[in-house]
Amino acid sequence: MTEISTKLSPLQLELLKVYSFKPSEAEMIELKNILARFFAHRFVEKYLLPPKAWKSATKT
Repeated sequence: MTEISTKLSPLQLELLKVYSFKPSEAEMIELKNILARFFAHRFVEKYLLPPKAWKSATKT
């Protein structure tokens, strides 16, 4: 497992642990949706929302 762990990120290793419990198809779909919402939220915060400094400078 040491050789594999050097090629996988910590997130990938955690996901492998989840899948080792053999989730049902419905659980896998739910997990995909949770991950999609999480990464969509992070993307919006990082790339689409103006910086906090810009927000405070535009308040009148």
